[in-house]
Amino acid sequence: MSLILSGEGLSLLRPVALKKLIDRIESRQFEIQPLALVRSPLDYAHSIAQQLIRGGQHLELIGFGPLASPRPMKKITIPDGLRELTNLLAVFDQQLKLVPFRHACRHQAGPVGFLLDEFCGVKQLADITYQQTQESKSNAWVRLQNQINRRWPAFDRNKTLNPNHFKLKSDFAESGKFRLTQFELSLIENQLSDSNRQLAELLGPGFVDGDVDVSEEINADQALEWITDLCQSTSFKVADS
Repeated sequence: MSLILSGEGLSLLRPVALKKLIDRIESRQFEIQPLALVRSPLDYAHSIAQQLIRGGQHLELIGFGPLASPRPMKKITIPDGLRELTNLLAVFDQQLKLVPFRHACRHQAGPVGFLLDEFCGVKQLADITYQQTQESKSNAWVRLQNQINRRWPAFDRNKTLNPNHFKLKSDFAESGKFRLTQFELSLIENQLSDSNRQLAELLGPGFVDGDVDVSEEINADQALEWITDLCQSTSFKVADS
């Protein structure tokens, strides 16, 4: 029998707590095979921006064409996983298998398929039904939602749930996947460079390769098109009701 424990929270445990968990698992005659998929700081930057906006926060870093220019943010920190990786290495040392997240994504069944195939030895992947619990949002969705969050954030300054906050229903899929623009990336360039350097020193240069794709800068026509598309989708819902 095999037991898979998956979750970034495991790497947040202090080494002492993680060792206690390991002892309890091994006391049940399980053999532990630790594996970590490592996301590059650049890929983290695209991901965390979308995640925070989906959660109802407004990020000044994310622009909306000439209507809202990107601005530097002192409070935003791009995760790099260095502390967590250091903890895992301190506990597992050479036993820990490290794989760049982008390598796992190249598997025909995605990172989940990679784990099942390469790590668990499951070869009949076609018989498995996959369900995405956190689908990526489009470029237009993220940038429009960010402006909604600016006006009606999910929580007010007193950390009280804002009853006026809402999430867009339309997906605006035709706008393509969300990525930071080159200018937005330049605003966090120092932070990314520091994280890349430290991660490369810890694991090697192969772990800092990220998605080089960026979103094109949004012009006034594009911004207006997205706004009118939003108005159209809203009017249909009002008419249906």
